[in-house]
Amino acid sequence: ACVRACLERLAPDAVAVAGYSEPVMRAAAQWAKSHQRPSILLLVTSAADRKRYWLKERVKGRLVRSLFDAIFLGGERHRVYAESLGFPADRIWQMQNVADNEHFATGAQAAREQGSALRERLGLPERHFLFVGRVAPEKNLRTLLEAYRRYRVQGGLWGLVLVGGGSEESALREWVATNGVPEVHWAGIQSYDNLPTYYGLASALVLP
Repeated sequence: ACVRACLERLAPDAVAVAGYSEPVMRAAAQWAKSHQRPSILLLVTSAADRKRYWLKERVKGRLVRSLFDAIFLGGERHRVYAESLGFPADRIWQMQNVADNEHFATGAQAAREQGSALRERLGLPERHFLFVGRVAPEKNLRTLLEAYRRYRVQGGLWGLVLVGGGSEESALREWVATNGVPEVHWAGIQSYDNLPTYYGLASALVLP
C-alpha cells in the first residue's frame, strides 16, 4: 500500500525494479502495468546462483514475463538466465556493472578521519570484519557466522558488522543468540550515501 501510494504521488513515466522476489518489488511493477507505464527489471541473477527446480523456474518465467516490459542486466550469464525464463531477447539490454570509486574513496577517507568518535556514534567495534550485502541463503552468511564463532572461541578479538537485510536475518539472529556469539552487530540496510562510512571504518571486508 505504501509503495502504491508513493508511486501515485510521484507518477513516474517508468518504473525500474531491483528484483522480483520481494512483495514490495512486485507491487511496484504491478502499479506500472496497471497505469500503462513501462516496467523494467534490473536483473543480477544467473542460473548458477543456486539449485534450480524446473517447476519453480516455469512459474518464475510467467511472473517475469507478465510483470516486466524490459530487462536491464550486467553480464552474459544474466542474459542467458533471462532468456531461459522465456523473456524475449529483443527486450533485454546488457549493461555494465559499475561503481563510483570516487564516491566510496572520498566517503571512506572522511569516515576514517573521524575515527573513534564516529565508531562510537554508530555503535561499531574499533576493530571489526565487515560484510555488506543481502542477508539471504546464497550469500553464505551461515558459514561466515560459524567461522566467526570459531575465531572468537580461539581468542579472536575483532567484532563482526553485517550491513544489509533479507529473508534469512531472523533465523541468523536466532542462531547467533543461541550460540552466544559475541560482538555481532546488525547494521541493517544502509543508503548509498552511508555505505562509504562503513567501508572506511572497517578493518577488513569479508565476502563469504
